[in-house]
Amino acid sequence: MYYNYKDSYQGMRYYDAPRPRYPFGWGLTYTRFTYALASAPEEGDLSLSFTVRNTGERTACAVPQLYLHRTQGAATSRVRALCAFGKAELAPGQEKALRLDIPRESLAQWDARGRTVLPPGRIQWFLRDGGEDLLQGEFSVKGTE
Repeated sequence: MYYNYKDSYQGMRYYDAPRPRYPFGWGLTYTRFTYALASAPEEGDLSLSFTVRNTGERTACAVPQLYLHRTQGAATSRVRALCAFGKAELAPGQEKALRLDIPRESLAQWDARGRTVLPPGRIQWFLRDGGEDLLQGEFSVKGTE
Protein backbone atom coordinates (compact mmCIF):
# COMPACT_ATOMS: atom_id res chain seq x y z
CA MET A 1 0.00 0.00 0.00
CA TYR A 2 1.48 3.32 -1.05
CA TYR A 3 -0.53 6.48 -0.43
CA ASN A 4 2.09 9.20 -0.59
CA TYR A 5 1.58 9.97 -4.28
CA LYS A 6 -0.40 12.95 -5.52
CA ASP A 7 -3.87 12.61 -7.02
CA SER A 8 -2.72 14.39 -10.18
CA TYR A 9 0.16 12.01 -11.00
CA GLN A 10 -1.00 8.63 -12.31
CA GLY A 11 2.54 7.32 -12.88
CA MET A 12 3.02 6.65 -9.16
CA ARG A 13 0.12 4.24 -8.85
CA TYR A 14 1.34 0.94 -7.52
CA TYR A 15 -0.57 -2.30 -7.30
CA ASP A 16 -3.08 -1.59 -4.57
CA ALA A 17 -3.87 -4.90 -2.90
CA PRO A 18 -7.12 -5.06 -0.95
CA ARG A 19 -5.08 -5.74 2.19
CA PRO A 20 -1.33 -5.35 2.69
CA ARG A 21 0.70 -8.45 3.46
CA TYR A 22 2.51 -6.76 6.36
CA PRO A 23 0.53 -3.74 7.59
CA PHE A 24 1.87 -1.01 9.86
CA GLY A 25 2.38 -2.56 13.32
CA TRP A 26 2.64 -6.13 11.95
CA GLY A 27 3.60 -8.71 14.55
CA LEU A 28 2.32 -6.72 17.53
CA THR A 29 -1.07 -8.40 17.60
CA TYR A 30 -2.61 -11.82 17.21
CA THR A 31 -6.16 -10.87 18.09
CA ARG A 32 -8.99 -8.57 17.00
CA PHE A 33 -9.90 -5.06 18.09
CA THR A 34 -13.02 -2.95 17.77
CA TYR A 35 -12.95 0.84 17.56
CA ALA A 36 -15.63 3.35 18.55
CA LEU A 37 -15.51 7.08 17.81
CA ALA A 38 -15.70 9.41 20.82
CA SER A 39 -15.06 12.76 19.09
CA ALA A 40 -14.01 13.74 15.59
CA PRO A 41 -11.55 16.49 14.62
CA GLU A 42 -12.94 19.98 14.06
CA GLU A 43 -11.53 23.48 13.54
CA GLY A 44 -11.11 24.28 17.24
CA ASP A 45 -9.92 20.84 18.37
CA LEU A 46 -7.59 19.07 15.96
CA SER A 47 -7.69 15.68 17.65
CA LEU A 48 -9.43 12.36 17.20
CA SER A 49 -10.69 10.59 20.32
CA PHE A 50 -11.84 6.99 20.24
CA THR A 51 -11.94 3.80 22.26
CA VAL A 52 -10.30 0.54 21.30
CA ARG A 53 -11.35 -2.80 22.77
CA ASN A 54 -9.55 -6.15 22.60
CA THR A 55 -12.26 -8.61 21.55
CA GLY A 56 -9.88 -11.56 21.22
CA GLU A 57 -8.40 -14.09 23.60
CA ARG A 58 -4.81 -12.81 23.84
CA THR A 59 -3.07 -9.77 25.23
CA ALA A 60 -1.91 -7.71 22.28
CA CYS A 61 -1.02 -4.24 21.02
CA ALA A 62 -3.35 -2.14 18.90
CA VAL A 63 -1.54 0.29 16.57
CA PRO A 64 -4.08 2.80 15.24
CA GLN A 65 -2.89 5.21 12.55
CA LEU A 66 -4.49 8.49 11.51
CA TYR A 67 -4.20 9.46 7.84
CA LEU A 68 -5.28 12.76 6.25
CA HIS A 69 -6.25 13.82 2.73
CA ARG A 70 -6.87 17.44 1.77
CA THR A 71 -9.77 17.60 -0.69
CA GLN A 72 -9.41 21.36 -1.25
CA GLY A 73 -6.30 23.51 -1.29
CA ALA A 74 -3.83 25.55 -3.28
CA ALA A 75 -1.89 22.48 -4.40
CA THR A 76 -2.68 18.86 -5.09
CA SER A 77 -2.25 16.89 -1.90
CA ARG A 78 -1.18 13.33 -1.21
CA VAL A 79 -3.80 10.60 -1.42
CA ARG A 80 -3.22 9.78 2.25
CA ALA A 81 -0.55 11.10 4.56
CA LEU A 82 0.19 9.55 7.94
CA CYS A 83 -0.07 12.30 10.55
CA ALA A 84 -0.29 10.43 13.87
CA PHE A 85 -0.31 6.95 15.36
CA GLY A 86 -0.53 5.35 18.76
CA LYS A 87 0.06 2.05 20.50
CA ALA A 88 -1.96 0.45 23.28
CA GLU A 89 -1.37 -2.92 24.93
CA LEU A 90 -4.71 -4.47 25.89
CA ALA A 91 -5.63 -7.63 27.77
CA PRO A 92 -8.57 -9.70 26.50
CA GLY A 93 -11.79 -7.74 26.99
CA GLN A 94 -9.95 -4.58 28.05
CA GLU A 95 -10.99 -1.21 26.59
CA LYS A 96 -8.93 1.97 26.47
CA ALA A 97 -9.64 5.55 25.43
CA LEU A 98 -7.06 7.01 23.04
CA ARG A 99 -6.51 10.42 21.52
CA LEU A 100 -4.45 11.24 18.44
CA ASP A 101 -3.55 14.91 17.96
CA ILE A 102 -3.27 16.32 14.45
CA PRO A 103 -0.21 18.56 14.12
CA ARG A 104 -1.04 21.82 12.33
CA GLU A 105 2.03 21.25 10.14
CA SER A 106 0.33 18.21 8.61
CA LEU A 107 -2.43 20.52 7.30
CA ALA A 108 -0.05 23.11 5.83
CA GLN A 109 1.02 23.57 2.22
CA TRP A 110 3.65 25.70 0.48
CA ASP A 111 2.53 28.73 -1.47
CA ALA A 112 4.03 30.07 -4.72
CA ARG A 113 6.73 31.96 -2.77
CA GLY A 114 7.83 28.86 -0.86
CA ARG A 115 6.21 29.92 2.41
CA THR A 116 4.29 27.49 4.58
CA VAL A 117 0.62 28.46 4.80
CA LEU A 118 -2.51 26.84 6.15
CA PRO A 119 -5.06 27.22 3.35
CA PRO A 120 -8.78 26.84 4.05
CA GLY A 121 -10.51 23.68 2.90
CA ARG A 122 -11.93 20.29 3.71
CA ILE A 123 -9.80 17.51 5.17
CA GLN A 124 -10.74 13.83 5.11
CA TRP A 125 -9.44 11.66 7.95
CA PHE A 126 -9.06 7.88 8.11
CA LEU A 127 -8.32 5.78 11.19
CA ARG A 128 -6.66 2.52 10.20
CA ASP A 129 -5.28 -0.54 11.93
CA GLY A 130 -3.96 -3.67 10.27
CA GLY A 131 -4.40 -2.18 6.81
CA GLU A 132 -8.15 -1.64 7.19
CA ASP A 133 -10.16 1.58 7.35
CA LEU A 134 -11.97 1.48 10.68
CA LEU A 135 -13.34 5.01 11.12
CA GLN A 136 -13.41 7.97 8.76
CA GLY A 137 -14.84 11.42 8.43
CA GLU A 138 -14.21 14.96 7.30
CA PHE A 139 -13.64 18.37 8.84
CA SER A 140 -12.96 21.90 7.60
CA VAL A 141 -10.20 24.36 8.41
CA LYS A 142 -10.55 28.12 7.99
CA GLY A 143 -6.88 28.59 7.24
CA THR A 144 -4.38 31.37 7.91
CA GLU A 145 -3.11 32.68 4.59
